[in-house]
Amino acid sequence: MNEMTNRFDESDAIPVIWDGDIAVVVRKPAGLFTEAAPDIDSLQQRLRHQFSSRTAYIAMVHRLDRPVSGLLLVATAKRAARLLAAQFASQKIVKTYLAVLPGRLAGHSEVWIDRIAKRDGESRVDIAEVGAAGKQAETEVEFVRYDARRDRTLVRFRPKTGRTHQLRIQASTRGFPILGDLLYGGETDTKLRSERIALHAESLTFFDPRNGVPVTVHDPSNELPSFLGSIDPACRL
Repeated sequence: MNEMTNRFDESDAIPVIWDGDIAVVVRKPAGLFTEAAPDIDSLQQRLRHQFSSRTAYIAMVHRLDRPVSGLLLVATAKRAARLLAAQFASQKIVKTYLAVLPGRLAGHSEVWIDRIAKRDGESRVDIAEVGAAGKQAETEVEFVRYDARRDRTLVRFRPKTGRTHQLRIQASTRGFPILGDLLYGGETDTKLRSERIALHAESLTFFDPRNGVPVTVHDPSNELPSFLGSIDPACRL
């Protein structure tokens, strides 16, 4: 056992939302790295401890930023990792997120398309100019509801691509930085813990690597009020 393993206790257990034997869907808490060096607390390290009696193989086939909470698909066998990676590469996996943005967005769906470029030597990205280096990012945006009292909008994102900080920079560049996302100009809020932003991965649709059957997993937790931060769930939106 390493030092990290010795520090685990029951409170570190990661909720398993769906168990497909060779793959699982878990709920990552905000503030936790998806992957990190062995001496740093991460989702991968906790799952290695949690699944130690079942498998020695834990592969993160996609990631969530440290301040983001929600569902993650994890392979617990090499075969599953290979099949799920192929599904991500061919954009067969559908992910949805909920986010709280400042101001009022139009009450209809739209598509955001940009080119995103990483900053050299920094853990952030920019929207690239037309013709400049970068990778295309595409996100469907669905209006969910508006809180007039606090002038904030709840939206649902369906990213078609998986670029670094995609949802965060696309929202920010349009003048709607995600609540709590200080890196991209978001507002602080006393009801948001310092290690999280108001962005939550709420569902995943994929093909079960055991048999190819389509699976949709929703987060059944009752975390929406706390996730929404200062939007009162009792308020009529």
